[in-house]
This record gives sequence, structure tokens and C-alpha cells, in this order.
Amino acid sequence: MKQDVSAVSSKSGFADPSKGYDAKTASGSFARDRYLKPIPRHHVIYPAPAGWIYWMSWNDINVGDCTLEGALLYLYPDGMIFFQASTTSSSSGDVWLIKSIQFFDQFDHPVGDPIGQHDGMNMAWEGSEYPLVFWDAIPAVNPSGAAQIRSASMTNHC
Repeated sequence: MKQDVSAVSSKSGFADPSKGYDAKTASGSFARDRYLKPIPRHHVIYPAPAGWIYWMSWNDINVGDCTLEGALLYLYPDGMIFFQASTTSSSSGDVWLIKSIQFFDQFDHPVGDPIGQHDGMNMAWEGSEYPLVFWDAIPAVNPSGAAQIRSASMTNHC
């Protein structure tokens, strides 16, 4: 039986409008207002929608045959999040599950309730990359609570 695996965000940062949201794309070139990826990856999934106030990322996470790569979360002032990552498996038929995401303030106190489960795609082909992208609202968080978030812990299963 496979166990759930928890992972805490490894890097994070504020949006800085004075810099014009410049970020390097996967190819190493600079882009304005598109492909905002604080951590360069070997590929780019989707551009982050404008208006985010904070970002968080995770190192690659391995659970059984599965790997979650390039996990990146953008936090918006109203408590909404935009999450993107890619998943792979060495076995066909696996599905990556994000069972929950709990957010914390700078003192490691929980902020709001955990975001519920989001299921990835059925990984039908071994070794192929599958996107895991979703929008959600952090339960019980208003704009003043969203502004205090500094890290997150994600519970995963595959």
C-alpha cells in the first residue's frame, strides 16, 4: 500500500510590480507579463494570470512510481490560488492526487482551512508528462488572511 507524502514549499517570494514582472522563460530569455516562473524548468506549462501577490514552489516530489515536477502556486489577494505542475509515472494507469494543501503564516500557524483534493490525469503512457493545473479558493480566508500566507504544506498520493 502506498502512503501519503507531505512536502513543504521550498521557495517563495512576493510580486514586485516595480520590476515589471520580468522572469526568465525555460529557454533562458526574459519575457514581460508571460511565463512568470521563479524557478527555471526544462519546460513551461502555462503563464501565470496577472494579479498574484505571492508565489511558492516545491522541489520535485516522488511517490512510488510517480513524480511531481515544477510545482508552482500563485496566491491572489482574494484568497484564490493558481497551481501548476507536471506529473510522470514509470507505470501506466497511475493518477497523482493532491489530497490537501494547508497554508501557514510566517510563524507557522495555519491560515484558513486546507484546500481539498485535486486529481491529476490518468497517466496512460509510461514516462509521458501530464499537466496538473487548477484554480481554487482557500477555505475560510479573506484578503487580510491571504496577505499573511508565507508557506504551504501539500499532502500527495499516487
